[in-house]
Amino acid sequence: MVLTARLTYKDGKQVVVRQSGVRPAGEAASMGTPGPLTREHLSAVAASGGWKAVLSRMPEPPAEPSTSTDAMTGNQMAETIAALVPSNLHVSEQGSSDGFGHAVVDDGHGKSLVGVNVQQWDRDDPRMREVFGTAETLSDGTRVRVDKSTSRYGGSGAVVWTVDTLRTGGFRVVVQALNSRAFTLPASRDEPVLGIPQLRDVALSGAWRRSEG
Repeated sequence: MVLTARLTYKDGKQVVVRQSGVRPAGEAASMGTPGPLTREHLSAVAASGGWKAVLSRMPEPPAEPSTSTDAMTGNQMAETIAALVPSNLHVSEQGSSDGFGHAVVDDGHGKSLVGVNVQQWDRDDPRMREVFGTAETLSDGTRVRVDKSTSRYGGSGAVVWTVDTLRTGGFRVVVQALNSRAFTLPASRDEPVLGIPQLRDVALSGAWRRSEG
């Protein structure tokens, strides 16, 4: 049995909390037992004021939704992360929400969340000029901004590493890695499983859209 609580704020951002029934090893899916939380518990988690700090840190969506046929769903983003991480890493989980995809990656020394957000902006948008004002510029005009910071989402010892890229046509890919399997949880390792060079490779991959230009 799956229970879901969904809270939508006035600006369109959402908090979705989902609980799947616990199934003992070898037991048929239809025999799954209920999870420990009731609908009221899930609703209370979704309505917690603590999520506002998390939502405030999320990159803003484009001023106008992209109508490009190259747009990816959250599930496609999660699958693309799994395909782009080094083959020696184990992807244990994948998930998505509107405009976002993530995967939990493990190198045998602790789990690490890797998330991506793909956007389309007007290349002259002043907000992008502000975000990438001091960013590195590659030979093809792509801007690359790198950031390492303590996680503002909570979690003891948690840090977030970010590579934010903006191509000349306004195509933006933001990739983040956390040294925990989920935001708000304590660190499960000293650093994210992917270093900055690997995050750059993921963010700059052409796999994020079907065609360039």
